[in-house]
Amino acid sequence: MAHLIKQNIIICFIVILIASIVGCNEVDPSKHAGRLRISLTEGGGLFLKGFYIDLQSIEVILSDSLGHSTNEWIPLEFTGGVYELSNLTQEKSKQLVDQFFPAENRIINIRLTFGKDSYLLLSGQGNEKIPVIIPDEYSKSTIFPANAQIFENVICNILLDINILESLSLENGTYVFRPTGRSYPETFGGTIKGSVQQKDIPFIVLAHKENVDTIATLTDRSGVFLFRGLNTGLWNITILGDDSLRYADSTFVDTVFQGKITTISPVNLKQIN
Repeated sequence: MAHLIKQNIIICFIVILIASIVGCNEVDPSKHAGRLRISLTEGGGLFLKGFYIDLQSIEVILSDSLGHSTNEWIPLEFTGGVYELSNLTQEKSKQLVDQFFPAENRIINIRLTFGKDSYLLLSGQGNEKIPVIIPDEYSKSTIFPANAQIFENVICNILLDINILESLSLENGTYVFRPTGRSYPETFGGTIKGSVQQKDIPFIVLAHKENVDTIATLTDRSGVFLFRGLNTGLWNITILGDDSLRYADSTFVDTVFQGKITTISPVNLKQIN
C-alpha cells in the first residue's frame, strides 16, 4: 500500500507561540497584552532535497468571554516570504511573527494566504526549482480551527500542523499543494515517538484513536517517526509495509500521557514469505 502513496510527500507542520507581557501605560502596546509569535515546523520525515512554501499573510479570528465570535479577520504583523520546511524536522521551528496581542481573548481560527512561488528541490536534479501549484481556494484562504486563550503573564503555545501526506501530491506530472491540518496548544496531550529498523525507504505511519481523526506521517532518513499533540489514552499505531520490498504491516497499541513522550521500542518489520 505504501508504494502507491510514495508520490505524496510530507512536511509537517506550523508552531504558534503566545507569551503574555504586561505594559505600564495606555499607549504602551504591551498593556493587558500577550506576546504572539508564529513559527513554522515540519513534524515528519521528508525524503526531499528541499521544499519551500510562499506564505504571504497570517490572520486570526477571536471570540469574547461568552464565546461569541467577532467574525473579523485580524492581520498579524507578518511581511511574508518563502520558507524552507524540509529542514524543520524533529521539533525544529522557524519563527515568523513576534508581536503584542490583547489578552483575555481566545483565538478560534487562523487563516493563511499563500503566494505563487512555492517549489521543490528534488534529489538528483541539482538546484532546479520544481514549481508547486496551490489551487486558488487554498492559496487565498486556508483556515485552521484553533482554541488558544490568551492571558496576561501566561505563556500559551499553539502548534499548527499541516498534514503533508494528505496535502501534497503529484498529479499529471505537476506537484499540487492543498494545505490541510490541525492546531493544538503545545502543552496539550502527549507525544508518541518511535522508529523502524529498516531505513531504506520512508514508511507511512498512522495514529488513530476512537472518535479522533487518523493522523499520518512518514519515517525520516533515520527511520524515526513522531506524533505530537495527541489526546491522552490508548492510540493504535500502524506502520504500513511495502509490498514491493515484501515488508508486512505492523500494528500495535500504546498509551499517551499528558505532557509526556511515549517512546516505542524500534520496530523490525517482518518480511512476507
